[in-house]
Amino acid sequence: MVKFEYHEPKSVAEAISFANNLPGRVRMLAGGTELLPKLKQRALAADHLVNLKRIPELLGISQYDSVVRIGSLTTLEELATSTFIAKRFPALSEACCKVASPNIRRAATIGGNLCQAPNCLYFIHRNLWRLPECFALEGNTCNAIKGAKRCSAMSPVDTAPGLMALGAELEIEGTEKYRMPLESFFVSSGITALGKKEMITAILISKYPPKNGSAYLKYSRRKTIDYGIVSAGVRLVLESDKDYCLEARVALGGMGSIPLRANKAEEILTGRGITMDIISKAAELASQIGQPWTDIYASNYHRRRLAKVLVTKGLSLALVRAKELDKG
Repeated sequence: MVKFEYHEPKSVAEAISFANNLPGRVRMLAGGTELLPKLKQRALAADHLVNLKRIPELLGISQYDSVVRIGSLTTLEELATSTFIAKRFPALSEACCKVASPNIRRAATIGGNLCQAPNCLYFIHRNLWRLPECFALEGNTCNAIKGAKRCSAMSPVDTAPGLMALGAELEIEGTEKYRMPLESFFVSSGITALGKKEMITAILISKYPPKNGSAYLKYSRRKTIDYGIVSAGVRLVLESDKDYCLEARVALGGMGSIPLRANKAEEILTGRGITMDIISKAAELASQIGQPWTDIYASNYHRRRLAKVLVTKGLSLALVRAKELDKG
């Protein structure tokens, strides 16, 4: 383990003060399920470790007006087992259920999950293999693919497609407090729009009309532990007295270095009755987004086929859920 100084703030303001005033590299500790192993592997370095677990406003699920606020240190297990989340936002509940294992989910947090470093052997073992600093560490090279102009690792954030399908926003605090759509948060694998002196304080999800349904599906080599090879989050909002789609959102993971919205798929779903033919066309359009790399887990062709299958199943399930939720 690398040497570092440990700090335990009692408020967000105190944590931000540490981030702004401590010298050297400051790391924020949430659940620690990823940060601590990477510190041990020396994939990441830290001069100061700021433990956020004693800050009450970062914990729990609350409601105000038409918004549900999820503290950034709320554990994945709490979200996976919440009956309120399962009923209103099944895409989030299912995404959290499919992350890693139960033991990891009891410690891992939703904010930490969104800020994951790349799941790349060249990144993790960079020091062991004496490799130069890569894009994920503000370097100017990709150690995995020679000549690449950006990080080539697929996005490891399993919860992102589900949250993007729900139209989630991030509450971010630093020198000022502001909101950011989740889809604008990701820059590249392991790189986000979060400033060095900023932190995620909450995830915000607007409540939706009664006739809506969402779903999340993930394909991985094993049902637990493994990152998703491809994952899909979808949501449909239907007209109150008909089955016409008023709004559709489709998001995919594993199709590029960041989670992506399938805009053309959403367009073909919106403003019409949802049939299996429409779902099939939307799934085909969704499977064509991004630039999925061929790696040891799947080829480009296999990822696109998986995306089509997952979006088809997800939209079908979201449609059923929207109708069931409308009935009570």
